[in-house]
Amino acid sequence: MKKTLIVAIMVAVTAALLSSCAAASIRVKAGYWMPNEELKGYGVTVPESGLTYGAEMTTALPGDIMELGLGAQYFNSEVKVGDDALTWEVIPVQGTAYFDLGSAYLGAGVGYYFFTFKENGDSASESELGYHGVLGFNLTDMIFLEGRYATCTIDEVDVGGISALLGISF
Repeated sequence: MKKTLIVAIMVAVTAALLSSCAAASIRVKAGYWMPNEELKGYGVTVPESGLTYGAEMTTALPGDIMELGLGAQYFNSEVKVGDDALTWEVIPVQGTAYFDLGSAYLGAGVGYYFFTFKENGDSASESELGYHGVLGFNLTDMIFLEGRYATCTIDEVDVGGISALLGISF
């Protein structure tokens, strides 16, 4: 219930901001995710680095030096250990404040991180509040390159990571 309420509030606030501002956009991105932490004791690295993708709604605030965004990313890593599979899935729903630096931008924000770990058919899901920072570059009016660092500790495991993303803004 708590996580549903937090996500609903973030969506409502973003929808209100987007409806009142003409400078709203949708950003779609994909890239490479590297986890902050590896679980030991399995004989393999869990999780492995891999593909991540996401989308975000942003709106420019008056003055055009700051934007607010609400988005989500998805990362999934599956590793085979004998006949068993270990799966690590992270879905952060994040709110971000972006600061325009010309062709570059900085961002920082907070998010709610949904984490699922599956082992031998058993599944455990947890969620918790986390934080992130962003450094990005606008390559053209529509194409951007972005680096993100996220951290969120759930049951003494940091489920965040570093992402290198390429995206398009509509």
